[in-house]
Amino acid sequence: MRSILAGICIGLGGTAWLMAENKVVAAVLFCIALLSICYKGYDLFTGKAGYCGRTITWRQLLLVLLGNFFGTFIAAGLAGLVDSHVVELAANAMAAKLLAPWWSWCAKAFFCGLIMYLAVSIYNEKQSPLGILIGIPTFLLCGFEHSIADFFYWHASHGVGGWQAILFLVVVVVGNFCGSFAASALEGNYDRCRLLQKHN
Repeated sequence: MRSILAGICIGLGGTAWLMAENKVVAAVLFCIALLSICYKGYDLFTGKAGYCGRTITWRQLLLVLLGNFFGTFIAAGLAGLVDSHVVELAANAMAAKLLAPWWSWCAKAFFCGLIMYLAVSIYNEKQSPLGILIGIPTFLLCGFEHSIADFFYWHASHGVGGWQAILFLVVVVVGNFCGSFAASALEGNYDRCRLLQKHN
């Protein structure tokens, strides 16, 4: 249930991103999604991926991903009822994403995963929302790819793009995981090196 609710929150942020004409304002409004998720304790794939093998198992992470997918499906259906233009806006957004080459998808997803890990870990360790308030607008305005937000856009577009869109979503999921996990692993190695230096 916590992962479904997280997916709905991302859908709320995604709706704001699609409908707001000023993208700087839209990027700030999208922060409602991750702020709600972190403060309420919901489970988001991109926020949990970096902790896989530490505080969450592979099986739990997969369940979170599935719950997020279903949550964005619910949010997309509701967003379509709010404004019929959401479908067109989401279709245009997905079409633009699919024009990029696959290696661009990989890089954009990796950087988004890294930012998401930093934003969530700053919140968890420092109880500060600054990582969220700066990180979310950064990945959106840079055009980085967030898998759960892309789930929402795909659902809202009524599945535009066919198999190419499905491949895109798979690549972005893997890229987000790699970016988040890499940041976590490098941080862990750094912390271990510091401990060894202290002991020596």
